[in-house]
Parts: sequence; structure tokens; C-alpha cells
Amino acid sequence: MLGGVDDGARDTAQMLEMLDAAYESGTRAICLTPHFNPAYFGDTSAVSESVFAQLHEYASERYADMRLYLGNELFYYDGCVNALVSGACRTLNGTRYVLVDFNFDTPFLRIRAALRDLLSSGYIPVFAHVERYECIKPPFRELMELREMGIKIQINSTSLCGGWGRGIQKKTVKLLKKYIPDVLASDAHSTGTRHPRLDECESIVSELCGNDYADAIMHTEPSKIIGIN
Repeated sequence: MLGGVDDGARDTAQMLEMLDAAYESGTRAICLTPHFNPAYFGDTSAVSESVFAQLHEYASERYADMRLYLGNELFYYDGCVNALVSGACRTLNGTRYVLVDFNFDTPFLRIRAALRDLLSSGYIPVFAHVERYECIKPPFRELMELREMGIKIQINSTSLCGGWGRGIQKKTVKLLKKYIPDVLASDAHSTGTRHPRLDECESIVSELCGNDYADAIMHTEPSKIIGIN
């Protein structure tokens, strides 16, 4: 969502439009997670801080009950733990939780080893948009193994609403019906297809799995992860 930082909002105007849309749809807390991988995105730490401060000022003036937090989405690479230890790569709101993703064609054994590396270093991975990986398939034994290790499983609203095609949407529904995801997030990048509104998704999850589960993956568990309970 941070304007002009990576592949999210293209500029300040779109960033503010995204915040307005999120608030209008009922969102009252957002953790901003610009990508982190110096080889792909360069050093965006300073600009992320600056743009976040700008967004925070806008939110404070316009929405008294909107809370904003900062983290990173770590695109995993060998040696990335050093970036977490130094603070160059942010955890989610300064907690032990770190949002992490990979190339979508990464083999499961590589993913598992990487997530275990983060765990052994004292961090709790939140494995991002699991529905989009080629190696993650029904009956999702891989994800159950990761959950048993203590890893949190996250899915995207865009996938549930069909933004990545029918196949990804069907896989996301299957994940939900098995009650595997711990978190559903927007992973918002724009005001278009990957928008920040979550109200439609909450209705879908409630219909599929009940209100309690919808509340758990869209409110209770995300709040615990970013440390605001």
C-alpha cells in the first residue's frame, strides 16, 4: 500500500485512496508490509519509513480510530536472518512474527527448510499466500506439517474473490473448508483488482465456514500476530 516503494501503490494519491477504501469497508487496523529483498527491490528501508509517516499523518487527521503498523514481506534468500537480526528487515510491528514468501515454483522441501531456519533463529514465520504455490496441493499435507511446526498459514483475499483465476479460487475455498488458514489478508497493491477491501471476503468466509472462523482469521489471529490484543 505504501506509495512508490515497491510494486504496491504507484504514488501518494493511490496510497491514500487505498486507505480510504479500506476504512470505508470496515478495516480499522492495517500492517503495511513492503517487500524486502535487497537483490530484487534495493534498500527501501528509509523510503518505507518516510512514506509510512506520511500515511500515518493522513490517517491520524482523517480517521481517529484507524491504527497503522509497519513490517516487511521477506522474499526469502540465504542469509536473510542477518537482516532480521540487524533490523534491516522488519518483523510484523516489532513482534517475533515475520511475513515470508518465495518464488511460486519453489519446491516444498526448500520452503520447509527455509521456514525451519527462521524458526530456529527465534522467529515465527507467517507463510504468505500459500494458495499460489505450485507445490501446495490438496489434501494439503504439506501445510498441516508446517502448522505442526508452529508456522502460521496466510491466504489472500484476491485469491478467494477470483482475482488469480478459477483454479486458485477453488484451491483457496478448499483450504478454508479444511480450516487450514490462520490469517486472511488483503495483500493489497492498488485500487483495482488487488484492492484493500475485505468486507466481501468476510461474507464469503462466514458463509463457507461460519462467523467464528471468519472472525478468527480476519480479526483475532491477525491482532495477536501484530501484537495489538
